[in-house]
Amino acid sequence: MAPSQHSEPLRLACRHFRPKITDVTVEFVRGIVPGEVVEVPTYAAVDPLALHVESKRLAKQYGQIFLRELATSSSSTVVQRTLQEAFRHAAQTPRSLVNKALDLWAGSKFCQFERSFDGSETLGLEAVSDPTSPMFNKIPIPPVLDHQCDTAIIQWMKDLGCQLMALLWRKVCAKKREDWFEIFLTSFVLINNIEYVYGIQKDFVRIAFCSEQAFHLGNLIFVAKAVQRSKMPTIACPPQGNGVAIDTPGILSYYPTAGDALRFWSLREDKNIHSDIPRGFPAHVEAPMVWQGSDMETQSDAWIMHFTEADVLALEGAMRDFHDQALQFSRIDPVNFHLPDELAKRLDNVSEECYSGRGFCVIRGLDPARYTDEENVILYAGISSYVAPERGFLDRARQHVLCHVLPAAFNVEQDTKVTPGFTNDAMSFHTDDGDILALYAMNTDQRGGRTLIASGWKVYNELALARTDVLHTLTQDWVLDTYQDYSKWPPIKTPLLFTNGKEVMFNFSRYPLCGFRGYKRNPSLPAPTEAQLKALDAVHFFAQKNAMPLPTKTGDILYLNNMSMLHAREPFEDQATQGIRSRRHMLKLQLRDPKRMWRLPNNLVHLWRFLFTPNREDGCKDEGFIITPEQGHYRGWSKNG
Repeated sequence: MAPSQHSEPLRLACRHFRPKITDVTVEFVRGIVPGEVVEVPTYAAVDPLALHVESKRLAKQYGQIFLRELATSSSSTVVQRTLQEAFRHAAQTPRSLVNKALDLWAGSKFCQFERSFDGSETLGLEAVSDPTSPMFNKIPIPPVLDHQCDTAIIQWMKDLGCQLMALLWRKVCAKKREDWFEIFLTSFVLINNIEYVYGIQKDFVRIAFCSEQAFHLGNLIFVAKAVQRSKMPTIACPPQGNGVAIDTPGILSYYPTAGDALRFWSLREDKNIHSDIPRGFPAHVEAPMVWQGSDMETQSDAWIMHFTEADVLALEGAMRDFHDQALQFSRIDPVNFHLPDELAKRLDNVSEECYSGRGFCVIRGLDPARYTDEENVILYAGISSYVAPERGFLDRARQHVLCHVLPAAFNVEQDTKVTPGFTNDAMSFHTDDGDILALYAMNTDQRGGRTLIASGWKVYNELALARTDVLHTLTQDWVLDTYQDYSKWPPIKTPLLFTNGKEVMFNFSRYPLCGFRGYKRNPSLPAPTEAQLKALDAVHFFAQKNAMPLPTKTGDILYLNNMSMLHAREPFEDQATQGIRSRRHMLKLQLRDPKRMWRLPNNLVHLWRFLFTPNREDGCKDEGFIITPEQGHYRGWSKNG
């Protein structure tokens, strides 16, 4: 399938499927004979992920082709030359927002071209012989496959659009003079794309539903206001899987949809029902941990600590010494993993930065490919013991302190019981448990999948300024589903926002409220209230607005304050699909530094005891380390997303 004879076709593996009664297996063709139809075989794409990856890649590639076609259209010279300048700017500045805007621009056009077979395989179809048909002399693809193509590209465009608008808004609010041209070109491309989509919809409405006169500005405004006031559903693509889902206002999803974003940022009718800050909470937080993502991105020299060659040699020596002692991994500590004083001090400063500084730090300089699985674990745990010596249990059985975060499988069914962290889907903004979250990047060989972090204290300040009603909702009790046997793991009643009188702390996730894939919230539990739904969206979108993506490289170790920082993850596709090692692979620890830990509010004390207290009757602690992940590795963990 290709938009022109000069472009690369989309190559896909297809297979037969057994149609349901409602499946479309015939296609009407406009032509001389009224009601003429073409029967099509029941074929669909075998691998939806491969379709998603290829559609996204080709949509980007076709951008230049669509630009050349624009030169032969009736578009004005100003439009053509401005778009040409946008493509030139994007090529010279790969990180510019203009690139994302042009991807959306190309994606819209990619969705609209007529798709036909290109090559010897036709799936038994013949070319349309009617000269009045738009598909004359072409072989149309089956409608199910056509729908899959649309869904794949729309899914990508939806995620890209939300990300782009958040980044563009951040640029606009920064009011930096050097950004004006990037903002202008990005806005121009987006407006040109809106004009294009508007024209397509106008033609569709005129042909399918009503006269052109009924499709006017007044009706568009009426529909837009209806959507904003949650009076009617809007169409949106789900963040994973195939098909089109109805994004109905008031229905909670794990990852907020494009409709949720539109309603949140567009509505201005909501007024604070509280003008005061919740009792005991500060009116405003002033600290290094309050930062704007766009500003923090420019300060990477301050928050990336680089291992020198001498550091790596010292680490490898400590790793070999520990290995030679044949000690249990639970004995990994600064005594048994000895480092030079200067390096030990720098690692201790990472802890200080997490508890009292900007709230996070990245350590760079290791190459996991140089070491065995066991050696990587020793290095990671040994380094972390200098940052925060106490390791928390990550599983419900309180046996394991090390978790491998990687997809369970790319072909798991949508109803499979798997938490967000063990998929390649986007993860919404959340916190995990424990003081410090540590992630060691064993493999980052994938497209997408960046970790996004935001200052929870910056989010708090914005809510305190504009949405104190959300703060009141967050500090009230919520009923969280555990999705486990209630005789062992009953629902949890707790706030999502806390203070100890000094620090503000989040323990926040959408997952216990809305579930994910096969995990469905128990209908016997109280349904989330409208105020709670708004609060979940508010935290996510203010975090998204203020977030920054971490430029993660293989071998990086992230240490993140898990109580004051919020983090999320972009969806991703692997460069390869064979074997566990080909996937995005992180090693996870939850840590605590007893000499710097914050005083916990009562609601969190029990949870932290579960994480950090001994698991043996004699008061000792047996810590399990899973060295190499195996099939089913994603089961049994207490929280991941």
